[in-house]
Amino acid sequence: RTGAPVSRGGLQMRCRNCLSQPLQNNADVCCCVVSYCPVFCVALLILWILFSYHYCFVLVLFQQAMIFQGALYSGVCILLMGLLLTSFFKASFTAPGYVYAGWEEEYAGTDWEAPAIEMGPVAQSTPSVGHRHNGDSAQKLMPGVTFQQKSSGARRYCRKCKVYKPDRSHHCSDCNRCVLKMDHHCPWINNCVGFNNQKYFLLFLMYIPLCGAWIAGTGVYYTVYYTSFNKLSMCYINFLASILVAGTFGGSLLFFWGFHMRLVCDNTTTIEMFEKSDHSFWDIGTWRNVQQVFGPKWYLWPLPVISTPGTGYAFPTSREQVL
Repeated sequence: RTGAPVSRGGLQMRCRNCLSQPLQNNADVCCCVVSYCPVFCVALLILWILFSYHYCFVLVLFQQAMIFQGALYSGVCILLMGLLLTSFFKASFTAPGYVYAGWEEEYAGTDWEAPAIEMGPVAQSTPSVGHRHNGDSAQKLMPGVTFQQKSSGARRYCRKCKVYKPDRSHHCSDCNRCVLKMDHHCPWINNCVGFNNQKYFLLFLMYIPLCGAWIAGTGVYYTVYYTSFNKLSMCYINFLASILVAGTFGGSLLFFWGFHMRLVCDNTTTIEMFEKSDHSFWDIGTWRNVQQVFGPKWYLWPLPVISTPGTGYAFPTSREQVL
């Protein structure tokens, strides 16, 4: 089917500015390569820190017969870095979820009755077949009708993508597509943060401070309290530089991760935070809000695997009876 959705686990490697068509000439290829430069730089930075930690620190521990400490520090570092890199590449190369033509038909045909609510300029409706309650009257809804509508009451329509927008979706000018539950476009992953890759992005932000704390903490302790390290060698200077970079990025992104986790707990996105709308409309409680991103199985939360429930086209609301 034309415009069929991308699979939840599917990866992509296409130019963000021309996603509607494949790479056809050298200009498209150059555009794609340039757009991925930040991704390559971040990956190289992480690999440089990993190399410096092992070559300039762990190897010295082994040379000093500190076998247990070296194996422990190396194992934990590789585990954290592996989870970091996996989350990073999945956040970058996983399609965030694009709105495709005809999505209303796929989510039609189910029985659903919306509760009576008062949303002000945001109209009461549902993406399934249901009833709209206005006082004591009930009006049959057509497939694809959404909660979020324009102030005039009309459905939100994207003129560029030529599709009606589902709830919480927005058009990204960088991706040139409408993105499901769009949070923002991140140039460092060269991708939108949306429904399909939001978990990977949050894990990426979480593992950077963890890796930075582990590398900086163990590295500084041994380099300060052990005199066996040659503090005038280039290797030692390189290691100190990697510790400084890891600690700086880890500390700064810790606050960024906390900011986004606060949004997850409130069940809102960065775009919705700046919009003049009822932010509590999608809030179904902190625990359920977190489950809506990370899934119902808590042991899968720290792993960069698919666990986000739903389709990205419909979401429970704070005014519904959530079972």
